[in-house]
Amino acid sequence: MTTRTQITPTKNAYFLKTDTSYHASISKEIFWKSHPNQPVSKIPFNSAVVYDRQGIQGEGVNINRKWVTYNKESNTLQCSFCLMYAPKKSRSMQMIQGCSDWKHITTRLFQHEKSHCHKHSTDAYFVNVCERCIKHIL
Repeated sequence: MTTRTQITPTKNAYFLKTDTSYHASISKEIFWKSHPNQPVSKIPFNSAVVYDRQGIQGEGVNINRKWVTYNKESNTLQCSFCLMYAPKKSRSMQMIQGCSDWKHITTRLFQHEKSHCHKHSTDAYFVNVCERCIKHIL
């Protein structure tokens, strides 16, 4: 059984998209220490369905949606990858502003995973992770 990280940010800045492609108000390191925020209690959705998705059919392996983060202050789900890396023009996306459509949440998550913005933000996340690893080695 996986243990979920629950961090309660002291400032709502951790859940806001800024004018630049990264959070100017906080460093990337601080941002990633606060995301994903995936509590399993006192939430309005089924954490197993939201935080994990089924892997290859028949293998019975679930894959954690590391990008899904819960904003307790606004009671919404957001995409931490898009919060950090999405371009300014994508600010209006539901998973950046915050999604609370609990009745259709799985549909919203699948739609977001397939979006152009999310794919590019995910690529940017992995480039950043690889860059950090290389800098640490050097």
